[in-house]
Amino acid sequence: MTLIIFYAIPSAVTETPDKTDSPEPSFQIILIFSIIKEKGGYPMPIYNKLVRDRIPQVIEKSGSKFTTHTLDPSEHLTEIKKKLYEEVQEFQETMNHQDALEELADILELIHTALPIHEATYEDLEKIRITKKEKRGGFEEGIYLIEVEDK
Repeated sequence: MTLIIFYAIPSAVTETPDKTDSPEPSFQIILIFSIIKEKGGYPMPIYNKLVRDRIPQVIEKSGSKFTTHTLDPSEHLTEIKKKLYEEVQEFQETMNHQDALEELADILELIHTALPIHEATYEDLEKIRITKKEKRGGFEEGIYLIEVEDK
């Protein structure tokens, strides 16, 4: 049995052929699960995504079978970027402080994981963050830019 599951994410407003903005948002279709295999009468989901390092042990302890692959650095970075997108989406959907903190922790873990791939440390990243904050400020004040008139 093959099962394909999709969900739609609104993307930017599209421009119509007459160069006017369409009132209808376009949708980017994202493939979530490409295939679910049948095994022993029960579906086995195919995840094809980066997971935390101890997830295989958790799965093994539960008695389930699984397949993994260790990514090369290029693949790893690609999957970190995909996982960051997933975690940011989950952060946007949180409804309470604890869930928000859990998602922020996942995002921070992915940042820590990406740094060695870019031959950097968290301290290097923090120096860049501070320099940018000193030059352009942070985001604490909640300033929301609406428009800028051209000179």
